[in-house]
Amino acid sequence: MRQYGALKLVDTKAEEMPLLLYFLLLMKKRAKELFSTLCANSFNINIFVLEIDIMIIKLIELKNFKGFEDIQIPLNEKINIIIGENNTGKSSIFEAILLWKKCFESIIRPNKTDFYKNDNVKRYLPFNELRFIRLMNDVDLFFSSPNIAKISLTIIYKDNEYKLGFEISKPQSIRNSYLRFQTLNYREFTNFATALKADRIKLTDTIFVYQAKPVANILEKEPFMNRGQILQKISLGKSGEVLRNKIIQRDDSGINKIAEQISSVLGHTVKIKYNNRDRKDIDEYIDLQIEIDNKSLDIHLQGSGLLQVAEIFSTIEFLSNTSINLLLIDEPDSHIHVKSQKSLLKEIKKINNVQSFIISHNDNFVSDTNNGELFYLSQQAKDSHILNALELSNYDLVKKELGGIIVALDKLNSTKSICFTEGDDDIEYIQHLCKKYIDVTHKKITSKPIFFYLRGKGDLIRKIDYYKRLLPQIVTNKKYKLVYDKDYCTVNKAIEYETKLKQKLGRDSSVFRHDGYCIESTLFSESNVLINLLEKLSEKSRTDIEEFVTNYFTNIKENLTRTTSDEYKEMNKKFKGQKQPERPELENLEFDDFLSCAFNGDENKYQYVFNKHIIKNFIVSFDEQFGTNITNKTDDDSIEYYASTIYKEYINSISTENDFLRDSIELLNNLFEFAD
Repeated sequence: MRQYGALKLVDTKAEEMPLLLYFLLLMKKRAKELFSTLCANSFNINIFVLEIDIMIIKLIELKNFKGFEDIQIPLNEKINIIIGENNTGKSSIFEAILLWKKCFESIIRPNKTDFYKNDNVKRYLPFNELRFIRLMNDVDLFFSSPNIAKISLTIIYKDNEYKLGFEISKPQSIRNSYLRFQTLNYREFTNFATALKADRIKLTDTIFVYQAKPVANILEKEPFMNRGQILQKISLGKSGEVLRNKIIQRDDSGINKIAEQISSVLGHTVKIKYNNRDRKDIDEYIDLQIEIDNKSLDIHLQGSGLLQVAEIFSTIEFLSNTSINLLLIDEPDSHIHVKSQKSLLKEIKKINNVQSFIISHNDNFVSDTNNGELFYLSQQAKDSHILNALELSNYDLVKKELGGIIVALDKLNSTKSICFTEGDDDIEYIQHLCKKYIDVTHKKITSKPIFFYLRGKGDLIRKIDYYKRLLPQIVTNKKYKLVYDKDYCTVNKAIEYETKLKQKLGRDSSVFRHDGYCIESTLFSESNVLINLLEKLSEKSRTDIEEFVTNYFTNIKENLTRTTSDEYKEMNKKFKGQKQPERPELENLEFDDFLSCAFNGDENKYQYVFNKHIIKNFIVSFDEQFGTNITNKTDDDSIEYYASTIYKEYINSISTENDFLRDSIELLNNLFEFAD
């Protein structure tokens, strides 16, 4: 391994490096691409990796700043997605970073590596230059009196940490005129500058903060500008006015790279055509065309989505020589089309020299986060004085539902309980039942849970475990409930399994098991309710319906208790199919154990064997015998359609409290609190 300044060369072949390569190594950010191409094509070196020492912000510390009394935010070196309730201060974190940058730039000697102006004296920021912070009055900058705020960024460079902080205060007697600031530890700043000077890095090139703002349109005509003019526009928040200039400042490979990034995000092949490349000393305005699907238009005629993506990546590329690039995106829903947001996140993650901060409530951004990338800002975090990334390791089983959590964040804090169900159809049933119950009884809900579904019963304990590790990081003091199906389990085995589930859910938890194979099967637990429903749906004779139901139930029992029957063989096959490691409640159970639980002497629990296949066969047989179509069947012949439709018809048919199944009443009283 050889090291030259901030660059390290690691190779696997002990060959002498030509002198030319040494000089290429001194080209900071672009050296990796150039050097790798040159070596591969010209010098036939087998394998090597060029490692560049980059700077990252490790920690943000805020004291008495806006809504923060005192908080530390340990950061991810790549992606930091901040979510949380409204008005908790998410955007204030961005404002703190921008204010720190303003202070930092104000103490640098322009274009000098000698670093800072004089010594650690108090300097001034005109109040009218703080438009990037939402302030009505200067006092709004502070959490409380006395009006002194502190903002520190801990920067890591070459394995060393530098805590660079500023103290910001306001004059007592003068209002909305200026703010004072000074460094917290001047020696830290000088040590940082000394390290950069050794590697020939200018302080003015150390850090760039780019806040992506919505781009609805750009200038119809954009004049040619030099780099200094472009940087000035970017610093003034007018980056969109120099979009074309930022793009054409790149060489062909850089322009093509931006086009590839746009293509990846938008899902269309995009080409960028710089038509007057050879006429920039003659023409006044840039001629830049965008070709999509073989159709070329001037860039200003493109949609806001393309312009926004082009704006982000052109700025990042343009500033690739900066040591620290911070990308701030506030609520990307207002910038980027929902279909493109996942792709945008993937592209941002590919960029090596950008540390990104994203404020989002959008499922597409949030659900693709990895461990250490997602932060939930709540009052709980503010009270604890630290905002850590959510612990998401090993949470793959609940990752798809993370977006649902985000959508429900505001509701989570107002509820007493959180309820898990197997599927989203269960939630629909419960909410529909609850509405009917209120309509019929005229009672009011005094407490209701927030629902999350677990995508099936497999690995139930593991899924609950992951949620129980995740949710307390977001909300505290919540009771947890679980609603699940009995399936092929016996009652005794189910009770044993529920003990483990309750242990995993925690104190004051509750587990509700439907009195049936599944929630739809409970319709067959009370024959009078079933017969009443069939009578309403078919308008046939009640006596005939009673006879049909009795005969069907009798035949089901006879066939399932006869080992040679097709029904026995088919259900036994389905039973064995569910006996998997992720279903521990079925361990050491045989099919006959399940049947003995359903048919125990004269006590028949038909609802235990009425799985969705049998429910479908029951309805089809009923329609054939009576010449009806009670589920309004069309082209959907799935078992899910029949089971779901007949259960929804049951709920719709409820007109009195006596029309409710006992299972339904017990379910509602377990989950909700009612008052007259």
